[in-house]
Amino acid sequence: METVVTLLYEYLKAWDRPVHLIGHGLSGVVAYLFAYYYPQRIRSLTLLAVGSQPAATWHAHFYVQRKMFCCSREQLLVRIAQSLLPASEQWRARSLSRALAKDLDTSPIPHSLFQVVAIPAQKVPVPMLVCASEDDPIVDPASLEQWGNYLKPGDQMWFCPGGRHFFHYSFPSLVNLKIMDFWQKLQQLQTSLA
Repeated sequence: METVVTLLYEYLKAWDRPVHLIGHGLSGVVAYLFAYYYPQRIRSLTLLAVGSQPAATWHAHFYVQRKMFCCSREQLLVRIAQSLLPASEQWRARSLSRALAKDLDTSPIPHSLFQVVAIPAQKVPVPMLVCASEDDPIVDPASLEQWGNYLKPGDQMWFCPGGRHFFHYSFPSLVNLKIMDFWQKLQQLQTSLA
């Protein structure tokens, strides 16, 4: 993960001002770590489907279930894909399972069959919006509620009414409105302080 955070730093240092950083799942973990280590580069942080135990991604669930269930990797990936999708999108489960397999093989995940890594949540010194779906099997509402221990005044938490793990795909307009509202309130606050 350190390499990915460093690569993101190398990319963003060319920008002349702080950026709004948004990340989903594992990308959200990278964004969270980046905001923690390089807050001066970040204007705000928006996390989509990142629990209060940030490393508890679908990858961690895969490795835990891989030890528990006696089935093939492919079968387990199809089951996980089905759990991540809303009922109206189940026809995508096979193609999503192939994408998940590729993600396991190529992403810089910190987990393996030998160890599921934990990354402790901590307050980040930048404005933060944490979003998840009410029916996400990975980042359940109880896990999201625990973010309350790490939020600062002005930070926000929001539950999408559905869409499971890919709620931003199922409800793009609703998620867009929430993020834009967060940014506008942040801009108003910064203007009133100036």
